[in-house]
Amino acid sequence: MTDIPLPVAALVLILGSVVLSVGGLLIVRRLGRGQSTRHNDFIGLIFAQVALLYSVLMAFVVFSAYQRFTDSAHTVTNEAASAVVAYRDTQMFPEPIRSEAQAAFRAYVTEVMGNEWASHGTVKPHRSRDALNPVWNAYRKYQPTESLAQAEFDGAMGRLHDLELARHERHLAGEASLPNVFWWLLVGGGIVTVGMSYLFVVERRSVHALQVGLLSGFIASVLSLILALNFPFTGDVHVSRGPFKHSLFNFAALDLQPGPATGQVPSRVETVTVDARKAFTDTGVDVAVGDRVAVSATGVIFHDATGSTGPNGVAERRDLTQYNVLDTENHGALIGRIGDAGAPFAVGSDFASASLAPGRLWLGINDKGVDNNSGAFTATITVRKG
Repeated sequence: MTDIPLPVAALVLILGSVVLSVGGLLIVRRLGRGQSTRHNDFIGLIFAQVALLYSVLMAFVVFSAYQRFTDSAHTVTNEAASAVVAYRDTQMFPEPIRSEAQAAFRAYVTEVMGNEWASHGTVKPHRSRDALNPVWNAYRKYQPTESLAQAEFDGAMGRLHDLELARHERHLAGEASLPNVFWWLLVGGGIVTVGMSYLFVVERRSVHALQVGLLSGFIASVLSLILALNFPFTGDVHVSRGPFKHSLFNFAALDLQPGPATGQVPSRVETVTVDARKAFTDTGVDVAVGDRVAVSATGVIFHDATGSTGPNGVAERRDLTQYNVLDTENHGALIGRIGDAGAPFAVGSDFASASLAPGRLWLGINDKGVDNNSGAFTATITVRKG
């Protein structure tokens, strides 16, 4: 897929097709002056048959491309759900195997959303280890001694196997594409169909040009749709990473232990205003080892003169990714970090974690250029001792 945005490429394709087809018509009309309309019935019969065959071909290809697109989305959903189920199995592991496996799951999902997503559509030798290897390595370190634990572990291994299978189904779905022979038929059939429309004898040249232009423009529009659906992971119209973000959020939710008993006050609750014009805001909250931290955020910010968003950011805007602090998250979303130099992480409107590094919690905006921002988020931070 080229670096040209799909709307621009589609517009160029459509307008170019219209200009070329109308230009060709004017040349044919000039060369064929004096033709009679009595041949229109015969030409119309043949044109109708060609147009019918071509429309059936286009409908079949559009349906196939859309079916493949939806199948790819289903494989992503299935893999993300399998990751959550497999992550829950790690809760039965003893330490430090449990923490190692859970950290490997988080790294795996992050790797999928980042590096792997951009590599779909190409078949080439791997030069780095498989992203699931650290998870498998952690599982193999656990050696249950009791029959009940062994049965539970066998089930966990089976669910990890299901995740492995879903992973490769996603890769295979991303590597498949429309065979070249279909593109030859689609483009060639479009040229033949538009060319046959030249053979009609229409008294008014402007009317004939309008008909030919509309026909070629419609054909080019459908070809643009097929082209967009043909790259389900890397194209401008692409499968959402949302299911994997859901997995990360659920990992954090599964890590949380039951809250304090009735009447017990949480260790600390702070409400902080996160100014959209600041890269990061000091929350004044210090996180200790083992603390369970939850953040609930509301509010609206403007990430430019007209665009607004809530704490979850602007969804599926690839053109804004270049301005992100976190490439894999939505632009303008609420993010966090621990300390002045900590690695940023996603927060959004609802965040929970029991595995943050110790240090001061900062909250900010997923935007490298905050000078033109306005508005603020209101974040309620709850910290409970582990």
